[in-house]
Amino acid sequence: SKSATNVSINGNGSGRLFDGIGVISGGGGNSRLLIDYPEPYRGYVLDYLFKPKFGAAFKEFKFEIGGDINSTSGVEPSHARTEAENATPFMHRGYETWLIDQAKKRNPGIILSALQWGAPTWVGNLWSQKNADYVTSYIKGLKTVWGYDLDYMGGNQNEHFNGTSTQARDYIVKMLRPTLNANGLSNVKIVAADILSGDWNFATMVKNDTELRNAVSAVGAHYVNHTSTADAKSCGVPIWESEGWTGVGDWDGAFYMAQLLNLNYVRGQMTKTDIWHMINSQYNNVNWPHSGVMEANAPWSGWYKVQPSIWAAAHTNQFAEVGWKYLDSGCGETANGASYVTLKDPNTNNYSIIIVAGANKTDEISFSLSNDLSNSNLHVWKSSREAQ
Repeated sequence: SKSATNVSINGNGSGRLFDGIGVISGGGGNSRLLIDYPEPYRGYVLDYLFKPKFGAAFKEFKFEIGGDINSTSGVEPSHARTEAENATPFMHRGYETWLIDQAKKRNPGIILSALQWGAPTWVGNLWSQKNADYVTSYIKGLKTVWGYDLDYMGGNQNEHFNGTSTQARDYIVKMLRPTLNANGLSNVKIVAADILSGDWNFATMVKNDTELRNAVSAVGAHYVNHTSTADAKSCGVPIWESEGWTGVGDWDGAFYMAQLLNLNYVRGQMTKTDIWHMINSQYNNVNWPHSGVMEANAPWSGWYKVQPSIWAAAHTNQFAEVGWKYLDSGCGETANGASYVTLKDPNTNNYSIIIVAGANKTDEISFSLSNDLSNSNLHVWKSSREAQ
């Protein structure tokens, strides 16, 4: 039987600020073949990923700082293979900086975030001053060689250290933040700890440690699947699923992604989700074949596949901007498994409601509006397996 849900949305009500839906190119080679594609096909693929109001329109591009190590599906080359090179980094090695350039050309306002999976042997311990110098060299090189400012730097190696460890805390507070500041990079924000930690122990550390909280701008955890803790929600900085999904971009994967994007806020109060990963541009005998939002792994033919997950991301990214406000009164779930979130432009009375149907699709939801929400005609966009 159908379930009726009545939702009253208060345009002046409480809610957190939306930080965007991002996408990740990292994990050693998942995006490797894209640079080898001929035009115009390469440009078409990049448009579907980064062009505003067109395809997925990702708000953030998160990428790997290469370390000359196997970091999931291959190796991302380092900008400083020796300590001597660190003074004059090689910012054209590999393809990540090329991808950054392509993303920025399509959307100059796209947020840039970096994370390490590893580093060359000369760096040694990744919670060391040498490593702080290593990533700082990359960030400065990105600016001087390519002309781009980094917005966020991961405060930890990808998915390493126990969430209760003080190792990352001391690295962030005593080395990374001071080193960035000393090099004129106080504008670069730190997101930590980028670990697999469903218990959000690092958020508890941030909540209880003023010095740490002042050094970081967000707490990010991986694959928490719309769950967070009371400490995370009250830690004093935004909380994000800074890596999530790991799906295939077909209809099943797109449905799961759409659910995740809504429920990360509804249940977890997370204001950003970074999707791993951007595109299957690797050979099929490499780890994680066919995963990713799109597929493009045959540069000799120009073949690429625009998958439904592009539109799962588009239903949020094309209809809300970073800095819009979630309206908690318009965010929730129905008894039959549907979810809905409402986002409002703080400068106008424009708003968007993103609804993801439950598996049995038997819900009826009615919305009533109050306080500074537009009462003009609603426009409806719909994506479904049946409508293809």
